[in-house]
Amino acid sequence: MFGVNNILRGLRIAEFAHAVRAKRRYIFVALLAAWGISLSIMAFAAVRGTERDRFQNEFALKASDRVAALDAGIESHLAVLHSLQSFFSASEQVTREEFGVFVHNEFTTHPGIQALEWIPLVTAEERTNFEASVRAEGFSDFQIVERQILGDMTPARNRVEHFPVSFVEPYIGNEVALGFDLASSPARLASLREARDSGRAVATQRVVLVQEIEDQFGFLVFVPIYEKNAPVSTIEQRRNSLIGFVLGAFRVRDLVGGAWASAGLMPLTGDSELFLFDRSAPEGSQTLSISPGEPEVRATPAESFAFTSFAGVGGRTWEATVTTSQPSLLIIWQPWSALLAGLSLTGLVVAYVLSAVQRESRTQLLVDQRTHELSEMNQQLEEEIIDRSRAQQEERRVLSIIEHSPDFIGMADMEGRIKFINEAGLALVGLSKIEDAQTRSMFDFIFQDDLPIFRSQILPVVAESTFWEGEIRFRNFSDDSYTPMRASIFSTLDPATGATTGFATVSQDVTQRKAVEDALREREARLRGVVESAVNGIITIDESGDVESFNPGAEVIFGYPAAEVLGQNVKMLMPEPYLTEHDGYLNAYKTTGEKKIIGQDREVFGLRKDGIVFPLDLSISEVDLLNRKLYTWIIRDATERKALEREIEEYTKSLEKAYEELQTLDKMKDEFMSTVSHELRTPLTSIKGAAEFLLNYQDEDPSVQAEFLTIIDNESDRLTRLINDVLDLARMESGSMQWRMSDVDLNSVIETAIDSTHALTVLKGLTVEIIPSEDVPTVNADPDRLVQVLTNLLSNSIKFTPSGGLIQVQARLLPVPDPETRTEMVEIRVSDNGVGIPADEFGKIFNRFQQVRTSLSDRPQGTGLGLPISKEIVEYLGGAIWVESELGKGSTFFFTVPVEQSPIQPDDESAGPDTSTIPDEIDKTIGVEQHPAVADSTT
Repeated sequence: MFGVNNILRGLRIAEFAHAVRAKRRYIFVALLAAWGISLSIMAFAAVRGTERDRFQNEFALKASDRVAALDAGIESHLAVLHSLQSFFSASEQVTREEFGVFVHNEFTTHPGIQALEWIPLVTAEERTNFEASVRAEGFSDFQIVERQILGDMTPARNRVEHFPVSFVEPYIGNEVALGFDLASSPARLASLREARDSGRAVATQRVVLVQEIEDQFGFLVFVPIYEKNAPVSTIEQRRNSLIGFVLGAFRVRDLVGGAWASAGLMPLTGDSELFLFDRSAPEGSQTLSISPGEPEVRATPAESFAFTSFAGVGGRTWEATVTTSQPSLLIIWQPWSALLAGLSLTGLVVAYVLSAVQRESRTQLLVDQRTHELSEMNQQLEEEIIDRSRAQQEERRVLSIIEHSPDFIGMADMEGRIKFINEAGLALVGLSKIEDAQTRSMFDFIFQDDLPIFRSQILPVVAESTFWEGEIRFRNFSDDSYTPMRASIFSTLDPATGATTGFATVSQDVTQRKAVEDALREREARLRGVVESAVNGIITIDESGDVESFNPGAEVIFGYPAAEVLGQNVKMLMPEPYLTEHDGYLNAYKTTGEKKIIGQDREVFGLRKDGIVFPLDLSISEVDLLNRKLYTWIIRDATERKALEREIEEYTKSLEKAYEELQTLDKMKDEFMSTVSHELRTPLTSIKGAAEFLLNYQDEDPSVQAEFLTIIDNESDRLTRLINDVLDLARMESGSMQWRMSDVDLNSVIETAIDSTHALTVLKGLTVEIIPSEDVPTVNADPDRLVQVLTNLLSNSIKFTPSGGLIQVQARLLPVPDPETRTEMVEIRVSDNGVGIPADEFGKIFNRFQQVRTSLSDRPQGTGLGLPISKEIVEYLGGAIWVESELGKGSTFFFTVPVEQSPIQPDDESAGPDTSTIPDEIDKTIGVEQHPAVADSTT
């Protein structure tokens, strides 16, 4: 096509030149030719635009396939780490051997993986023991190391936390990474901390891997591993529960190539390129597709097509751009065809018109055409020579691959004479050079026990169908041992006749693979036994929520036999609202990929077969299979744990309350001892001073002596009252107070108390008035103690009421029984129009040795025990005591007594009280707002 186009171009140029030289004679012909050429060029431009658009659409489709394949490859590589995370989460402890077995097959299917590693958290205190434990596993020179600026590995500096590479697979090729402390690299340490705090996989920006020997960038992905069953809901919990990380070291260029190969896509060729950027990285470090040392900015042709897509990789944003140069006009044949058709038509018309005058031009045109054809043939010859050179280079490359392949590759004729064996094959059979092998027959290489089968069964199959594949044992001539091999044997043919001339084999040593398979089978059986015998419930479900496995532990927890659950949706085990939320979680995860419950421990509720809803601890992990996902549920019945937590919480509250009470009692004891000693010392000091005066001045005036004797008498009475009050309080607290219960007429009690304080009221000029009430019943109480209470209240009113004041006493039956005991209550109140009590002291006056603050210059003396004793007596009798007061307007004290005693009171009048009825909080004050009998009163 190019030759024809060039010929036509030459013809058009020749015709145009001839027309110019023809001058005016050829003006009409020139106009005709110009018109035809213009139409041809317009057709050329229109078809070219259409074809360019088609080419761009085809490129976009192919580029999107490549980007999609790259995304799938990245997800597939990262899924290996999530499988490792699930493996660690389901295991009590993972050994180096188990780690190697688990990841063994991943490197074949994921060529972008440089290494898979286990990175434990090792504190500064654990470092010595950790290094010793790894050395004990056979790594005699192991130590935690870091990389210096020049690339040398030296012992790592002491840090609070180290993150050394403990397990690394494959070990060969990654030896230098063993022991490398990732905490020595600020970038790696930042990614470790981000993964630890977030609980998800975190990728680093591009790095040059410690073990990298090729010319390409890599990147690391960390997945945190926490203590089994530890809570990880908050950042603090995740930090406290961290035990290490699983790490994937990936090579960018190999990952891209492997992803495309898995999708059946060939590498990019020609002007097509892939530009891969990490847009989360700082400027100057974003390009992933170049080699270390290459300039960051790579020139892209101005006239090129580009397709760009973005993907998330371990919390980072990657941009993939596929470019290709626009197709040259020389390779798009459609516009040239349109142009050729137009020019041909134009040429035919012009040629017809000018047939008589263009013979010379045509001859020259034919000469030019032949010259161009010869040039094309020379060019084809040069290209053929180049192709042959490339074929020879490819042949040498294939031979190099065969020679350096780790597999046994050999050829022999049908009689078994050796034609070729590569170096790996010689090593496998214990020989050092090809000449040693050629002195033997290929049949000598087969283990003697397998030789009959090889001759009778394998060779006939190869001769008939040209191919056989299976396991066979090869002999090792150095120690006469044998090696199991996976052999592919095929016949070799004569290129000319097609006849079988011999056979060749590509065989792989499967010793390690068989050991791994045995270990995997053993591990699978062990895991199956663990799952079957586990106390915890273990359930696996598919992406639709249908149950695929249901272990005996789950049967016990939910009460369902496995046969009733398998194949059913897991929602049958959930109560509301979890039942409704479950489909929403699955759909949201399928749509957005956001994991809200996967990888986290949760407290939820389950539904047993008998309809009982119970609390359970749930942990969900995700397992990626080849073409689908499974979710593993690990379930623990939390009923006993929740009950124990409630008991612990209640017990803790009771301990705290008891501790507070003990502190209060201890403080009360100290205050009591201090106050009692002060109150006792005050009258004793007065008595002692008066007595010393009388002893020293015996001849003093009898009136003075009488004054001091009066002081001694008054202070002795005061001391006696104080001691009696203290003894009464002590008897009540110890339960040794003597109570004499009987039916008591309250009017009689009131009169007795008023009579006992009559002298005080007369001396102060006060009026005491009894307000009568109808239908006041008798009460069952100790009459002497009731008189003591009323006397204390009257004494207080007398002390704090100025001369000429009024004191009123009234008893009445409350219209509503006590709401707790359902007992009728009688209320007695003592009111005065004295100085009153501040509201902030209502709760203090019933405490021991507490007196109301007053501005009176002649503040009455008192022990401060009258009201506390009254409170103890009233509460023991089953009543309550409180006060209402207003400064300057007086106070009213209330107390209540039940009409009938509670059954817990003793019947024997001589017996002491049952100490179990004494209130635990003897200092509890009942104020106005606390007593139901005065709830409707106004102050």
